[in-house]
Amino acid sequence: MRKLSVSLGVAMLFVAAGSADAQSMRSVSQQLQQGFGATVAVSGGDIFVGEAANQATPGMVYAYERDDSGAWSEAAVLTSPDAANGDGFGGALAVDGSTLVTASASADEGAGAVYVYTSE
Repeated sequence: MRKLSVSLGVAMLFVAAGSADAQSMRSVSQQLQQGFGATVAVSGGDIFVGEAANQATPGMVYAYERDDSGAWSEAAVLTSPDAANGDGFGGALAVDGSTLVTASASADEGAGAVYVYTSE
């Protein structure tokens, strides 16, 4: 069983089933994170963490993957193709297998937009 909790811009991953394993996740970028971890989606060996509340930069979705040793590391940072400061990108996340869906509530002059990503 996996449990995710959010605290002050850090996503914490706790792995149960007899293990005392815990790991915090932060972006490796030096930018101020606002809202990091407010949205999270988990699928198999991938974790996606949204940072939509940042008004100074476009929203972002951070993709983490598990390596052979079991440690999680940042694999990619996704931004909207039409990114704008305060766009809310990453404010909603859903994942099914290799397909990630995220939303940008403020895109298109407030009409909003949905983006679909697939991994190979």
